[in-house]
Amino acid sequence: MHDSMKAKISYAAKVISPLNRTFTVTVDLINCMKDLHPNMIAILKIIDYVNPKAIVVPVSAIQRAEEGDFVFIAQNGKAKKIRVKVGKTYNGSAEIISGLNEGDKFISKGYQELNDGEEIKF
Repeated sequence: MHDSMKAKISYAAKVISPLNRTFTVTVDLINCMKDLHPNMIAILKIIDYVNPKAIVVPVSAIQRAEEGDFVFIAQNGKAKKIRVKVGKTYNGSAEIISGLNEGDKFISKGYQELNDGEEIKF
């Protein structure tokens, strides 16, 4: 059976087991599906952070230097190096807390060979 449903966690343990790095949670399910029975096992995807206004970029596009993390944007036909502060990361994507603004033309391909101020075509 591969059904899914949304539910809220009603209890989460405050201690993580040092043996296997797990913790106990309880989810109260309304048995609207007659196929649910005691002692069944479920796989949970727990959403612990949501930011609908987040600017998200691929982790691989964030470059590192001594002065900090940076990405490139396209501005007036040239590549511009922008220092960024990275927030949460998940599944190959990273939240950018500061540095990028809505509407910036983020460069996601060919950025490894770019230099600040270099002319670009797209």
